[in-house]
Amino acid sequence: MMRKNYFLAALILPLVLVACASQRPVLYPNECLQRVGHPAADRDINECMHHAEEYVSSGDGGNALEQRAIGGGTGEPPSAPRPEESAAR
Repeated sequence: MMRKNYFLAALILPLVLVACASQRPVLYPNECLQRVGHPAADRDINECMHHAEEYVSSGDGGNALEQRAIGGGTGEPPSAPRPEESAAR
C-alpha cells in the first residue's frame, strides 16, 4: 500500500509542477491590441509581471495568500482581521 502512495505521488508531483509553471498571458487580436500594438502590450505585461515578482518576494504575497486561505476556511472575507490580530489591538 505504501509503495502505491509513493508511486502516485511521484506521478502526480511533476504534473502539478508543470501546471503551476510561470506562463505569460495570451493576447487575442482584439481592437485594443491592434490600437496599442504588440511591443506596447509586451512592455505592459513585463511591467506587470515584474511588479508581481516584487510583491511575492517582499513577503506580502505569502501573507495575503495565508489570509485568503484562513478566510476561505472560516467564511470570513480576506480583509477581516484574524482573531489573534483583534485580541492584540
